Amino acid sequence: MSRGEVTIIRDYFVAHPVGTTALPPGIAKKLARGQPLPPGIAKKMAPVELRQRVPVCMNGWECILAGADMLILDAVHGTIADIIRGVVR
Repeated sequence: MSRGEVTIIRDYFVAHPVGTTALPPGIAKKLARGQPLPPGIAKKMAPVELRQRVPVCMNGWECILAGADMLILDAVHGTIADIIRGVVR
């Protein structure tokens, strides 16, 4: 993910806070690039308006919210491709 895309994501959540609850510590520790999405995390898609602004979210990747983090998932393999930590407000 490019620095520009991360800036778009951060700016979006500053302007459009969605409110979030923290993930349980055990689940939060399991979030890692290249790993499958841990069980117990409900997929909450990133807002459509944001997905339309971030190219990676429109090119076959899933952009979901997990606690205060945004995850980019490889939908084919079911693994976490990237994590933007502490971005959701």
